[in-house]
Amino acid sequence: MTSKLTQRVNHCAFKLQDQKLIAKLSAGDLVAQEAKYHSACLVKLYNASNRKVEEEQNQSPDGQAHGIALVEVIGYIEDIRLADKTVAPIFKLSNLLQLYTDRLQELGVDISGRINSTRLKERLLAHVSGLHAYRQGRDILLTFEEDVGLALKDACLDDFDDEAICIAKAAQIIRRDMLKKHTSHFDGYFEKGCQEDAVPKSLVALLGMLMDEPNIKNKASDTVRQATLSLAQLLQYNSKPRTSQNCLAGSRH
Repeated sequence: MTSKLTQRVNHCAFKLQDQKLIAKLSAGDLVAQEAKYHSACLVKLYNASNRKVEEEQNQSPDGQAHGIALVEVIGYIEDIRLADKTVAPIFKLSNLLQLYTDRLQELGVDISGRINSTRLKERLLAHVSGLHAYRQGRDILLTFEEDVGLALKDACLDDFDDEAICIAKAAQIIRRDMLKKHTSHFDGYFEKGCQEDAVPKSLVALLGMLMDEPNIKNKASDTVRQATLSLAQLLQYNSKPRTSQNCLAGSRH
């Protein structure tokens, strides 16, 4: 029987297409071969495999949906934390993973396999200041180290330059997607989903967050959803590349 360690190493080797390691694995189970493992080497292999998975994910058509789902999970965490500052919130990674998976399905992503919980944990720890992971039995718990978390939060609130840079970067990302979107043509009738197809998902997501906050558990009403799509279509219609000829040109209505 192949050991779990061999299975994981084998998976990483094929993901990275490491021919030298694949050749060693072809001889059989590593434990049966009495192979010696260095913890640092295993960690390096696992991290390289995770980076490869993330690169493939970001390059896929669904990469943007993964980013949107992550932002909304982070919004959910921050909302729970701010709801009652006298109680330290504790989140089970399995529950956050379920929220993340459900949101991906709502965004139209085909979930053919199980989402990697370890990778989701690493992304959350990287993007949420002061968040730490702890193991309790079979569960992974996420919580804040109160003093460090509050200090970092206050520093971020006082740093207006960083906020302005974040706004500019967000605008650049959304504008890039808007300019890539092809102009739709009206053929005399409206097909199902034509409003969603006419605008980029990133623009709709941003407007939805502005109108109804980035919380994964808040489901937008039909009125808010239609208002978001209408605003997105108006912005998409008036967007155009900035050139010397149209710097002074007015917006279309």
